[in-house]
Amino acid sequence: GPITVEAWVRPHAGVVGSPWWPNLVGKRESNSVYPTWVLGFTPSLGLYSVREGGWWNGNTSVLLNTWIHVAVVWDGATLELFVDGQPDLNIAASWMGPSNGQDVYVGTLPDNTQNYEGDIASARVSTVARYTAAFVPSGGWLPDADTALLLGLEEGSGALAADDSGLGNDGLIVGADWIAGLPGWLCSP
Repeated sequence: GPITVEAWVRPHAGVVGSPWWPNLVGKRESNSVYPTWVLGFTPSLGLYSVREGGWWNGNTSVLLNTWIHVAVVWDGATLELFVDGQPDLNIAASWMGPSNGQDVYVGTLPDNTQNYEGDIASARVSTVARYTAAFVPSGGWLPDADTALLLGLEEGSGALAADDSGLGNDGLIVGADWIAGLPGWLCSP
């Protein structure tokens, strides 16, 4: 069904190059090296769906070392990318891949080859098309009935990223460091 994948990010490094584009939030197909869906950076913001034939590149150049909100929304027929709440790309997409029990990865994928270099303040996956037009991005998301995963990433230490959705999909922090001094608007609803 519909899906929204979004995150607050501050990229520090540019793109290495195809096919090693950094992934922000993604999920693999069952027993496959190919993603079911991924929100990540190509030369600009991009999304990859193996069923739809490859990367779709957004049109907005993302600035390094600057906090931005990025989102991809699929409503069942159309895929739309948003950068800081502004529509960036809108295309027909009939399918975003199969539903499966694979883990969701933030900042990489299971083979650890497509690592994102930068900061992530929070990430959310929803089972609804949350955005259909330009919007003002907010921080400090609260869970609702459509939230499948909500990582506020406010722990500050340790190896656990608590899932605030209430579904218990806690994450394991591997090869990342906690950062201090997030802007207050990212932490407050």
